[in-house]
Amino acid sequence: MQENNAERLTNFALILDTFSYPLRGHGPFLIIGYLLCNLALDILKHVPFAGNFLIFPFLFFNTYVTAFIINVFTTSSEGDKDFPDWPSFTDWREEILQPVLLILVATFICFGPVIIYNFYNPKVFNSVASIPRYPSWIWIYLSVAIFYYPMGLLAVILHDSLFALNPYLV
Repeated sequence: MQENNAERLTNFALILDTFSYPLRGHGPFLIIGYLLCNLALDILKHVPFAGNFLIFPFLFFNTYVTAFIINVFTTSSEGDKDFPDWPSFTDWREEILQPVLLILVATFICFGPVIIYNFYNPKVFNSVASIPRYPSWIWIYLSVAIFYYPMGLLAVILHDSLFALNPYLV
């Protein structure tokens, strides 16, 4: 009985440790900085004539934040207890662009057939008045993709390769 209580205590400590991770080190400053930058871009979106030119800062900002989140996943999976540093600009192709492209390609591999089906079947895509009617294979594929996507995405991030989408690995 004592062993079971000790195991429960360690699991509870692990859960608390997981939820306190963003509050360690300079984590709160990073969260506040992200929220302020996102708020500034959102406010600037409503300024006349500036909204059209904000696509590039918006894409750059979200790409950079995505690369940082990938760094958080990889460093925490290696057992590091602190937040990682921001990705550097010295090798931006390897540290920023490649991980984001891996995520986009992995997303398209998981959900690509449904996206392509909607693109080439406009009567299903544009049905506003009623619920669109999809074939049963779409629902089956979408169910499997929704279940598989988080695990596959995590495997791609941790192994830094699209070959990690192999169902035997996931």
